Amino acid sequence: MGSGLNLAGGGSLRATLPGVGALMALGWLTYAAAAVALTVYFFRNDSLAQQWGNRLIGAALIVQVLVFGAIFYQMKSPMDINGAINANQHQAFGAWLAKRSDIDPTTLAPQQLQAEGARWLNQNASGLEISFNSNPVELAGILTLIACTAFVALFAWRGKRMLEKLPNLDALDDLTYKTVSVAFPLLLMMLVTGAVWANESWGTYWSWDPKETWALVTWLAYAGYLHTRIVHGWKGRTSAYFAVLGFIFVLFTYLGVSFLLPGLHSYAGVD
Repeated sequence: MGSGLNLAGGGSLRATLPGVGALMALGWLTYAAAAVALTVYFFRNDSLAQQWGNRLIGAALIVQVLVFGAIFYQMKSPMDINGAINANQHQAFGAWLAKRSDIDPTTLAPQQLQAEGARWLNQNASGLEISFNSNPVELAGILTLIACTAFVALFAWRGKRMLEKLPNLDALDDLTYKTVSVAFPLLLMMLVTGAVWANESWGTYWSWDPKETWALVTWLAYAGYLHTRIVHGWKGRTSAYFAVLGFIFVLFTYLGVSFLLPGLHSYAGVD
């Protein structure tokens, strides 16, 4: 609500943007159809299934770009924000309003909370703004999906040419080792400085919050990669599995934990 009211800390409201949900559903259906086609190609070596799988991946990329464009177009277009906020959110929002007024929401009936939330929105909806700033991880998730889909589509379109231009496997293996060697101490620095920040903010260096825990798991995965590489001399495919596993953990820590596991760093369960 401009600079006058910050709805963070439990008072967040989600508005439904017209048409975006239908485009997202179409996108996931396209992904599912592409997965079926490429699975048939993988097990049966069916060239027709491969062609359709590649086409559907391209179609999914187009749909995702349309989703991204539709979100920002709708955010910038004039709309009835109060009408876009589902009435199911009124009770939780009324409880948040009660807390801001130093009233225990448990002392009020659900109908009172529902009515208070609806009343406030009817009076103040004209001053509300739709923004991605309240949930930047969701925006990052959409952009990550677009980037991954674009990579798969590019590989399907020019896969052989891309493989021909890559360095040999030994050079790639050495590059992965050098990259992890540089990133590993930086990841350790992130854990240490994050713990210091947590102590300043919450009075404890480590609370086994899901984001903290998975950041540690990611660090241990890369520690395992370096240990097996340096001590046991692992190279090639076996060593690469560790690096890929570590990258999967990075993505899960940043995106998966934020939406699937509730915690201090999480968006899971936010009304």
